Amino acid sequence: MNQQCLVYKFNCERCYAGYVGFTYCQLHQCVDEHRDSSSSIEKHFCDKHSLAPKYLSKNFNVLMKCMNKFDCLIYFF
Repeated sequence: MNQQCLVYKFNCERCYAGYVGFTYCQLHQCVDEHRDSSSSIEKHFCDKHSLAPKYLSKNFNVLMKCMNKFDCLIYFF
């Protein structure tokens, strides 16, 4: 959770929907940002399940540790 500059994947445990993203901040900060109402993950929970789980962090997995932004973007292509 204290890693920075990485590609991560979120898996919804209720319906197995997924989301892949990248962040330069620490993963725990990224998870906190996804609790905001403008986040696609938060919108998914509101639209599909009515409520987000209390412990959202367990649904995030690191796919790749990056050295810079370019490394993160390359992962998607």
